[in-house]
Amino acid sequence: MRTTRLNRSIEKRTHLAMWLAGMLCFLMAPSAMAQSTGPKNDAPAPVPVSIEKSQGPVRVSISLDRDAVAMAESFDMRVRIEAERDVMAGMADYKDILGAFEIVNRTSETADCDDLHDCQEIVFTLRALMPGEASIPSLLFGYADARPKMDGSTGTIEDRFETEPIPMRVENSLAGMRNPASLPMPWSLKLLRWGLGTIAVLAIIGLVARWWVKRPRNIPYAAVVPQRSPYEWAMDELNRLISENLIGRNEHQEFYYRINGLLRQYIERRFDVMAGEQTSEEFIRSVQSMGALSMDQRETLRTFVAACDPVKYARQLPSADESTWVLNAARDFINATRQDAFVTQPATTGQARSEVPT
Repeated sequence: MRTTRLNRSIEKRTHLAMWLAGMLCFLMAPSAMAQSTGPKNDAPAPVPVSIEKSQGPVRVSISLDRDAVAMAESFDMRVRIEAERDVMAGMADYKDILGAFEIVNRTSETADCDDLHDCQEIVFTLRALMPGEASIPSLLFGYADARPKMDGSTGTIEDRFETEPIPMRVENSLAGMRNPASLPMPWSLKLLRWGLGTIAVLAIIGLVARWWVKRPRNIPYAAVVPQRSPYEWAMDELNRLISENLIGRNEHQEFYYRINGLLRQYIERRFDVMAGEQTSEEFIRSVQSMGALSMDQRETLRTFVAACDPVKYARQLPSADESTWVLNAARDFINATRQDAFVTQPATTGQARSEVPT
């Protein structure tokens, strides 16, 4: 009860301090505005901007309809990916936020191309979040080349690359205002404002000093937030992905990006391997060396990656049975490798405990 009364008292004093601080800002702001002249808006007119980046058999071009926007104004960024025939290429799955910009919408479609290339175009509708100098951050792209080589060798060549940042200028919506004419403030009003401001500052200092002296020295209770296990996290994310019905909405590439990343993050959390940063070949090699997994589980992961890559990079359209298998394979693997799916054998003399899958 005593703690409750003390918390209420502190809360009331905090509200009073906030009110006094707001009044102080109200009193001081007009004086500063009356004395300020403000800079002129001499910013250059917006112009279109574009960049290109080539890496192996892939060329990427990024274009913006202008290099300067106003706050809360939407603009388009077009990303064109040209890859030689039989080369799977794509970009990272950017959602919600892209640097200092909000992703309002994202659409993708097959673009016109010559007979030697496959082309796709992705259009992002962006909106600036904060005024000032900003930039479109580096964008990540990747490709997989499984074509036969000139020397007759086979194998898949995978690579990733990034584009250069694109500088942008975000202007405040009031940036077009010129210098306003300021009216002289009477001395009586100035003295009144400064007097009330001084009283507000002294009141805030007094409240802070009083709180510091009477602040509680001990915290009676500590809230402990339980940490979720890798299995609980993965199942929650998997159920959330299923509820979005991406397959039913024909968003197959988005579904395969998400479920592939989900399973990799689960393996990273569960077995402490850097699965999320590896290429497909590196991921398969690391899986093959994991002694905690059975041969069937390793083969399932290899087949899972082989099923996801064509949809992620080449935008192939999977069948309903293939999509169902990918979903069930991820769920079964997570269930089979959860912590309580392993038993700990009792240690004998001279032997350490070991984890054995049931």
